[in-house]
Amino acid sequence: LGVVVEPARAPVVHDLREVEVVRRDPGAARPVVVGAQPGLDVLAALDHLHRARIRMVLVGGGPGTGKSMLAQGLGDHYGATVLSTDEIRKDLTETPHDEHRFAAPGEGIYDEATTDRAYDEQLREAALLMRRGESVVLDATWATERHRSAARRVAAETVAELTEIGCVLDPAI
Repeated sequence: LGVVVEPARAPVVHDLREVEVVRRDPGAARPVVVGAQPGLDVLAALDHLHRARIRMVLVGGGPGTGKSMLAQGLGDHYGATVLSTDEIRKDLTETPHDEHRFAAPGEGIYDEATTDRAYDEQLREAALLMRRGESVVLDATWATERHRSAARRVAAETVAELTEIGCVLDPAI
């Protein structure tokens, strides 16, 4: 199997009898071999590399906009871990996961200090997973620029591909 690498110049052909795809883990001394296949063509190798990218997806929006359902669907599709500030907040406040504590924004378990702790913990867990080569979907309101900026920094530090999605409802609904 031959592939022309630089068609604008004199053709340079590489023999691709076997392509070994590796992913570098910042914590590991050596690259991690993701796969090696005899006769793997360049398009298949590029497709494999595309699918192996580490992703951070922020799914935000207000209550009832469907962000948690979308986050779970994206997590399932990409094989990513879904981290929800709702679940983290309940852990931080020792609230059972099946219990709902309704409170206005800024009050109760939604006060600023608890909200900041939930986002900090979500991003800490996300960074750990991404440093291990795992993609994450982060389910939260993402209402403040401060929290979104913190997420962007973590994505940059872990060299993750960042996608930000905002869920909204039609006001007529």
